[in-house]
Amino acid sequence: MKNFKPIRGKIEDFFKLLKQGLNLREIHKYTPKSVEKTVYLNVFLGALIISQGFYSKTAIQQLSEN
Repeated sequence: MKNFKPIRGKIEDFFKLLKQGLNLREIHKYTPKSVEKTVYLNVFLGALIISQGFYSKTAIQQLSEN
């Protein structure tokens, strides 16, 4: 856990982006397989957004708030 302490804010902002920006707060699915696909897709999209240059703390916060 000590290794993650310096980047904890970025990790929290990434999950905030997934929950608010990519609408992962509430998953309305009926089967575990469909939930799995939705979560994988959202994590992939979040990683894709970050790989496109939105990796600073303020950029991720701005994306998750819009």
